[in-house]
Amino acid sequence: MNASSINGRRTITAVDFTGYKFEADSAADSDAIAGGANVLATKNIPFSIIYPHVTKIEPVNTAIGASIKGTTGKSFAGNETSFQKQTDFQAVKLNQNNEALEPYLVAFDSAETAELGAGNKSLDMRILMQSIDSDVSPMIDLQRMSASLIDNVIDRQYDSSTSSPGNFNAPLSFINETSPKGGSSAAKHITRAITLENDAVGLNVLLSANRPNGTDFELYFRTATADEVISDNNYTLKAAETTLPTDENRNVYREYRYLIGGQNGVLPAFTKFQIKIVFRSTNSAKVPKIKDLRIIALSV
Repeated sequence: MNASSINGRRTITAVDFTGYKFEADSAADSDAIAGGANVLATKNIPFSIIYPHVTKIEPVNTAIGASIKGTTGKSFAGNETSFQKQTDFQAVKLNQNNEALEPYLVAFDSAETAELGAGNKSLDMRILMQSIDSDVSPMIDLQRMSASLIDNVIDRQYDSSTSSPGNFNAPLSFINETSPKGGSSAAKHITRAITLENDAVGLNVLLSANRPNGTDFELYFRTATADEVISDNNYTLKAAETTLPTDENRNVYREYRYLIGGQNGVLPAFTKFQIKIVFRSTNSAKVPKIKDLRIIALSV
């Protein structure tokens, strides 16, 4: 295959958090792995949190206000439309995190021109300086201005070999989260393997979670005996005892309970266990969060 078959502007056919695929304009005649510093690709920068860094002097009786006009992005499992430039400026606070309700992006130059028109930028910031004293003015240092852009890497996957059941995304290579290693979901928390002094036949898992609309999380567990290598065992999905409502208030946390093995403990006796929590969302600006994770091993 010639370099001209892959160089230039290409249409991406599949994407997930690990990378993307595109089609070359001719068939390959061999397999090879290459790259390094000589392989370059332009990219957009997604974000759902912006931290504007502005060095400023704000004397008494003066004020500085800021606002931005952004361009929409797209979540891995979302149905948003990318490259929609906001028509109005939205207020932001300087030198602190500002969380958005939808994903945004800063586009590379050629994408800005192609999608937004020549001369238009995908992110604009406006700073308003005010004073009630004609002899005093606030000041900003334009040489020390920047913005930190933060994105949540999260998706909601389904096996690409089956039809999509709704707002899900197909990863480049699907691996079920029940597999011993390498589940393909983008966001997860895996505890270390816990070794017990005595046999257990069940687990009681309690956690507090904030779950905005359009998000959820799944809890998996696996166990092993003293003679087994726990990392070789499959995970098992466990449902919560009750279904709890979602919360748009990000400060509201509800308690989720998982009684693994039931009241009487029906799991085969084990001395090792491990928990995995997979976070899912159709909107990368809204993500589930957990705290106060507690796990109690239940004996006979």
